[in-house]
Amino acid sequence: VVDNGKKDGKNFSKEEIENLTQKAKQISDDYGIDVVIHTTPNAFRMSNEQYTGDFYYYNGYGLGPDFDGVILCILCDYGSFYIYPFGKVAETLQDTNLKRLKGHLEDKLYYYDMAETFLDELEHMEKTGRIPRDAGQWLFCAIVSVLVGVFVGKKFLNKARKNMVTVRSV
Repeated sequence: VVDNGKKDGKNFSKEEIENLTQKAKQISDDYGIDVVIHTTPNAFRMSNEQYTGDFYYYNGYGLGPDFDGVILCILCDYGSFYIYPFGKVAETLQDTNLKRLKGHLEDKLYYYDMAETFLDELEHMEKTGRIPRDAGQWLFCAIVSVLVGVFVGKKFLNKARKNMVTVRSV
């Protein structure tokens, strides 16, 4: 955890840095990837992608020949963040997983919550190969499923009614 986001470098408390560092080290040891959380005031006239990638490479992060790992760069002046995966993490953290991970981080108000969620979701992805859907995505899927069920059920019910023969009394 590299905390440079403010002039006094205090986005995280000492305890928060220790907790995040310990969790990142555990993920690194368990899955053979380097996990970096970096706060910075801005990207210093570079694109977020270029700054984040340069910070990762030029500070010697990454494991193995492919620099396996991931960096979460929090740009404090803009209230934004950038995630850059490398090596084998880049193979798993592609479009859908990256979109879900960003969705989980966007609503976090505090940098510590964002970093902690990043580590939790990253660990889940390394275990299962997927970032889980958030509650909104599950709700959307449930609503679509119900609507499809109602539509299909109604169609078959109408078809059954047309084919029904009523018994007439003599």
